[in-house]
Amino acid sequence: MFVSAEYFRGGAVPDAGIILTWLSSFEKCPALASVSVDSTGATLEFVDEEGITEQQRACVLRILISNATAPMFDSEGRDRVSVEPRSTGSGLVIVSHNWCDPTSWYTESERITGEVLTTSDSLVFDSAYGNWIDLTHGKIYRENLLAPSYVPVVYIDGAAADERLPWASSGGDYSINYATGAVTFFASQVGKVITADYSHEDGSLFIVSPAAGKRLWIEYSEVQFSKDIDINAAINFQPWAYYVPPAKGPASNPTTYVTLDNFIEEANGSYPAIPAMGGTRGFLQDRLTFPFKYQTLKDLRSSIGVEIRVWIDGDAPYGGEYATATFYATSFTE
Repeated sequence: MFVSAEYFRGGAVPDAGIILTWLSSFEKCPALASVSVDSTGATLEFVDEEGITEQQRACVLRILISNATAPMFDSEGRDRVSVEPRSTGSGLVIVSHNWCDPTSWYTESERITGEVLTTSDSLVFDSAYGNWIDLTHGKIYRENLLAPSYVPVVYIDGAAADERLPWASSGGDYSINYATGAVTFFASQVGKVITADYSHEDGSLFIVSPAAGKRLWIEYSEVQFSKDIDINAAINFQPWAYYVPPAKGPASNPTTYVTLDNFIEEANGSYPAIPAMGGTRGFLQDRLTFPFKYQTLKDLRSSIGVEIRVWIDGDAPYGGEYATATFYATSFTE
């Protein structure tokens, strides 16, 4: 039986003694008469050459497809498996909007500048839009990396005022109801002109995409729901790519989840529920998490504009406290 050098890692044919050691640990290996090697491969002669089955030959070949220091197969011809982190690229965790809270839907938000707010009592001032984007209260994972572009600024006669710090019970000039777009001052602003710069929700679309010059490998994702979730509309996950750069379009049909069962049907089981906990900065409803381990990785390349788009039909928020998707990725330079 001749085994060509191309079957060995890097084309390096091991010494005859090493081959004998590998095969001697293989219980089902037929008795060897001799082993000889050269740069082209290894020749194995068996005591009963005519009696070897095709299955035995295949098992012998699998044992030999390895290198001298790290065999790929065990003594029964089974794959050895080593789980270790990638040695290249950067780990990246991407978390979507909270589909229950449109004040977290920053991707398609519209920036308003210099809007004059209206009031009937010189304390509460109303804006033209609700669902101001709120990236200062922990609603988005690593929101500090996004916040500068979305933080609202309120002015009193053209001078920037200070919002009360998150979770503080005193200090600052005003607080914001991000859902209604109302600004409440702690002292009367009678006779003053109040203006604001802010971003407001303008659709549920969320995009997972690599940075310029990068590619993302996504092998694993999760969806997290609060126990009181109300799936009141379908949600879509769809790959997009360039068709005439810089214009993009759908690269395939969307995967659409119409009911909660659809998530469960595709998921690889579920994790134990996380009970309500955390007090002021915690959550009121138990959390349920469903993992998705892909059979093949999702390869998103910036050079061809590949990205994953996620949106809710009709852009109506889900009922309940919390619903997100998390993508675990490795980022590489293309």
